Amino acid sequence: MKEADYFSQYFETISQGLKSIDLIQLKKAAAMIWTVHQSGNKIIVVGNGGSAAMASHVAVDFTKA
Repeated sequence: MKEADYFSQYFETISQGLKSIDLIQLKKAAAMIWTVHQSGNKIIVVGNGGSAAMASHVAVDFTKA
């Protein structure tokens, strides 16, 4: 596969993934997280492998809110 074809396909895959996000569910999830944060309760984020790094990053982001 040529590089240009690879990147075109990659970006198309990313685009389709973003378009498939249910915005209503995303807003509900954000509202739930905000409610937990505002009430002083904990938000626990977990992951395994590379996902653990993402979980750590998200947890740090929550402390900045």
